[in-house]
Amino acid sequence: MVKFTIPTQETNPLVEDGSIGQKMETMLGKLQPEAAYFGPIDGKRGGFIVINMEEESEVVIPFRFIGGIMRACQRSTIHR
Repeated sequence: MVKFTIPTQETNPLVEDGSIGQKMETMLGKLQPEAAYFGPIDGKRGGFIVINMEEESEVVIPFRFIGGIMRACQRSTIHR
């Protein structure tokens, strides 16, 4: 599972011009998550993405999708 935040001020232009949706689609298409949840985290835009992987090394988090402004990413391994 990946928890992430995106600074609000820096992404406002992407929200206003509508491009953030396409960027999120691109990122999610690469990750192929089992689930994705979006909402405020610590006063910023953010969310949780659940990814199924055989080894942790498989995921190189492609969060440069928003021009490198996704600041805080935290991975957690969850075993079924």
